Amino acid sequence: MKVIVGLGNPGLKYAFTRHNLGFLFLDFLCENWRLNCNFKKKFDYFYDIISHCNQKLIFVKPDTYMNLSGLAVKEVLNYYKLNEGSLIVCYDDKDLQCGEVRFKKSGGSGGHKGIKHIISALGNDDFLRIRFGIKTKRLSSIPLASYVLERFTEEEELAYVEAFKKAQKGLEIFLCEGNLNEAVKFVNTK
Repeated sequence: MKVIVGLGNPGLKYAFTRHNLGFLFLDFLCENWRLNCNFKKKFDYFYDIISHCNQKLIFVKPDTYMNLSGLAVKEVLNYYKLNEGSLIVCYDDKDLQCGEVRFKKSGGSGGHKGIKHIISALGNDDFLRIRFGIKTKRLSSIPLASYVLERFTEEEELAYVEAFKKAQKGLEIFLCEGNLNEAVKFVNTK
């Protein structure tokens, strides 16, 4: 069983902001894998348990706001008696160009407060990350906290869809073929 967590902020106000790419990626997977996802509330998160590639997956959207994401992630792992090796976290990354995507196994937070909180809550960083780039020229002209909460442009949306497609294929290599190294190679090669 794998837990795929999409990071974001709850509520319509944040729905199509750069910081909500994790939530949007889960929605993208639900649609493209033709899953009838029906997120239900439990503790500090919304979740759905689905089956794909002959295994159970738990899709999770924390309801704690970004900076407290670790609370929900820890609750999910504890409830299902899973460890960090079962965890995949999807989120926006200010250091990657808009439209880029990278898989990364373990490491620091890169300044992302949601990831920092998850690492702190779990006590380690040994989980897979799917990082979606959000960097554009505009990032240098306004504070990061404002930038990530802005709604993205139509041009950015097209770039994110392509990044989502690539990440989906990488996930399929990992989940369906059981090959993380090939998945990382596929996604991280430009």
